[in-house]
Amino acid sequence: MLDWQTILWCHTRVPVFCWPVLWYWLGRLADTYIVYEQEGRRFFRWHLEPDGRIWVEYCDESDAERARRGGLPPGFSRAPWARHETHIEPWRPARPDSGPAPSGSTHFPVRVREAAAGSVHAGNIARHPP
Repeated sequence: MLDWQTILWCHTRVPVFCWPVLWYWLGRLADTYIVYEQEGRRFFRWHLEPDGRIWVEYCDESDAERARRGGLPPGFSRAPWARHETHIEPWRPARPDSGPAPSGSTHFPVRVREAAAGSVHAGNIARHPP
């Protein structure tokens, strides 16, 4: 239901001669709020025009739409690490020589081989990927 602060806020932003239009649309907004609450919608965004008209820009999906889509339940935690009480050990490599590359190496090493003496590339250095 609409609270008195919202109703007062609307009256301060609409000229007095447009208040009958505002009252009509406040009634429609209250009905919309009730219907959306029954459908299980969590929120909706509405706008007030300077002439007193109110329109709904966006509304959340209902429980039926969420179930049909296979959406997440309302109590789903998007940060699962926050709900665990067990202490998780920091990552350590299994062997000392395994693990992430040192911070200084940002490229793969290139294998350099000398071309065979009788080939077309006799004086060039052949580079091959690792």
